[in-house]
Amino acid sequence: MTTFSTEFPVLDTVSRTAFVNFANDWIKGQSNSRLLKDGKQQIVQNDFSIIESPNGERFQIKEVQTDDKFVIGFKFDKPDDLGRTFRTECVLTKGNISSLRIRVRCLTTGAVPPITPKKPVLVRQFIEYGFVAEDGYFPIQFEPHKVVSNDVDKLGEIFRQEKNLFLPSVYVSKLADGSSWVDVEKLARSLSGVAHVFEEGSFSISNEMMGPADGTNPYDGSIGIIIPNRGVVKKFYKRGSFDNKTNMQSAIESWILQYQASLYARIGHDWVDLEEDFAAELRKKAKIENTKQDSVELDEYIANFDSELMAKNDRIKELEDRLDAFIIAREKENSGTGLLDMIPVSIPIQELYQGEAFDRMRRASKRYLDTTPDLSPRDVAVLSSALKANTASGKSYSLHQQLKAAGKGGGNFYLRFEAILSKIGFVKKSEKTHYRLEAIDSGSGLSGQTFAKTSSDSNRAGKNKVSDIVKDFDIKDLDK
Repeated sequence: MTTFSTEFPVLDTVSRTAFVNFANDWIKGQSNSRLLKDGKQQIVQNDFSIIESPNGERFQIKEVQTDDKFVIGFKFDKPDDLGRTFRTECVLTKGNISSLRIRVRCLTTGAVPPITPKKPVLVRQFIEYGFVAEDGYFPIQFEPHKVVSNDVDKLGEIFRQEKNLFLPSVYVSKLADGSSWVDVEKLARSLSGVAHVFEEGSFSISNEMMGPADGTNPYDGSIGIIIPNRGVVKKFYKRGSFDNKTNMQSAIESWILQYQASLYARIGHDWVDLEEDFAAELRKKAKIENTKQDSVELDEYIANFDSELMAKNDRIKELEDRLDAFIIAREKENSGTGLLDMIPVSIPIQELYQGEAFDRMRRASKRYLDTTPDLSPRDVAVLSSALKANTASGKSYSLHQQLKAAGKGGGNFYLRFEAILSKIGFVKKSEKTHYRLEAIDSGSGLSGQTFAKTSSDSNRAGKNKVSDIVKDFDIKDLDK
């Protein structure tokens, strides 16, 4: 993983001026930066400026007003002495729901491999500035949420997925002696702005939570991860490699950070989305003024068009990297998730993602329970208990989100789909006017996918293709 990312809701009152001041304060605090001392500023347009320094540092700030939202963000590239570049992107989206999206990537073209970026100070500063909004029932904060009896019903709704927080949550249950198998204060501060951390106030809370949570809550010192729309997807126990608090905390943080790095912006914009909207608005203006534009305006248009194309290339590379991250089993930490650890699932065809076979057997069991009238009471009891205690892997949802992201933005969207499908058993067969991908295994149950190389509305074509692929893969409800 070479990306850090998070997104969280912010107050509607955060203005353009407040964001610009925040960006200025942050850039002034960059250690070993020569940008403000040696950099030269170039005002490309009123809503787009660049500062570059001789050592390769580059800071861009850009904004766009569309029909339904205002977006402003900055991107800062900072090279190091080993040939790596750390790219920080921070984007504020103000719409029906306002959000802040922060991403840091380590890019390299040399022999030195990339490293995983740490959580940037940007996250802490935005919380300290008082810009964050509440996430459902709970504030986004540096401290753990202490779970007392009055919180049981609210958290029960979250466990049952009747109420979803935007951020994932870590739920820490108490041991019988009232202690926890992790430094909860340290964990909460480390994951602030990335995940909520809930800590039971006492050992008895686990019993109180059992009913409202339908038995899915962690207990007796175990620690669970709750994902929006999916419930508890992972539990950590005091055993094996987690025989001390440091190892346990490291494993939990790693899981959360990998999950967040796999997501695209959900309510706001990534920097690449800001680039696309900015270029689209510029093209609108060019069409309106049309023949009145002089050569300077044309140069601006070409420069921004090139910038958009570069952003699309970045999107393709991100899709490839993120799909690789999904294929790596998040269960490597030996924490165990229950049924998956006990039943060896093996099929002679390639899975769309690791755990697909288990997800399909789980869904088949649910359908079996729903449609078979003559089951014995014991069949019903055992299958119902197993389904309740063992959640789906959730990776079908992640694959669906990647496909949706590939269908956005128009252009040569078929290349973004190829980046995904080639990783899961598809090969390219290009034709004159169409672009075709076929499954290597003819017995896989997957149809070939055909894409028109040109379309009058590539945005709509991309979205329609997502629906076709999801239907063909039959993954729409595998995460339920």
